[in-house]
Amino acid sequence: MFIYLQATIQGQSVMIPNVQLQESGFPSFIQIIGPEDNGLVPSITQFSTSFNSQTNTISIQYEIENYSNFIPVNTTVQFIIYSRLSQNQFTVEQYSLSGSFDINLCDYKQFDYTYERLGIYISIPNTLNNFYQFPYVMLVEMDPNQLNFTTNTNTCDFASPRLVDAGIIDLQEYYDCTQNDNNITIYYDITDNLSGFQTLNGYIRLTGMFSGSTWVLFSTIYIRYSRPFQWKFEKW
Repeated sequence: MFIYLQATIQGQSVMIPNVQLQESGFPSFIQIIGPEDNGLVPSITQFSTSFNSQTNTISIQYEIENYSNFIPVNTTVQFIIYSRLSQNQFTVEQYSLSGSFDINLCDYKQFDYTYERLGIYISIPNTLNNFYQFPYVMLVEMDPNQLNFTTNTNTCDFASPRLVDAGIIDLQEYYDCTQNDNNITIYYDITDNLSGFQTLNGYIRLTGMFSGSTWVLFSTIYIRYSRPFQWKFEKW
């Protein structure tokens, strides 16, 4: 390994080349001795998939033989799921060179309508920060299912809950808390198509104040739900 220096002298960038360092007696050559590459690469000996279109679940079985001396035993096997209609992709990691596992596509927030046609390839990092890869075309030939995944986009929840309406019941011009506590009844109308929501968060702050209070309402709500709740203002 050869070394050169990049220095700043009186505000000017100056490069000192390797030959000048050698002439000045600076140790400019370093020899690094490490493990020699045995020239072998990993090999995938078995790969098969199946698909459940009711749940959008991919089942994968695989077996990889490691012949390279640059892949540790506890290496990560990366399964890259990508859309064949766009540049979208996400990674599912396994920590064994062989095994079986399921991928429920609806569990991944990256999964959307663009994955109507999807593909898979495998990537294995080595200790040299490089990757051994088994591309899509290789896996298609090995897989009896030929990576045929007819995804059902109606199964997954792509839409977040939507606030239809919200307000204060019997709104008053002011609320007198000098003698007694006073309650404000707030109503809301929220709709969601599949998953529903469990926690409703809100924040209230008096005019002219820089801080306020946060309220949390826990509910299990599906399809469409409307309900009132009360916020109490205590007397001063």
